[in-house]
Amino acid sequence: MTASAAAAGAASSGSTGAASAGAPTVRKIDGPANEPIELSGLAGTAVLKRLLPAVAGLVLFLLVLRRFRK
Repeated sequence: MTASAAAAGAASSGSTGAASAGAPTVRKIDGPANEPIELSGLAGTAVLKRLLPAVAGLVLFLLVLRRFRK
């Protein structure tokens, strides 16, 4: 048996050393905080594409309503 085979056998037996001895730890990331994403800038065209037909329909409805009232 070679040294690498013995090391592989020890690693596969479930012995992980110091990591299994203590409680799980929380990883801390030292760095700047992420900036929030401005969704109105990203979704502006999609909102406009859906809002424009609704506004046009409302204007058309008001024009027809005004025409029939006279």
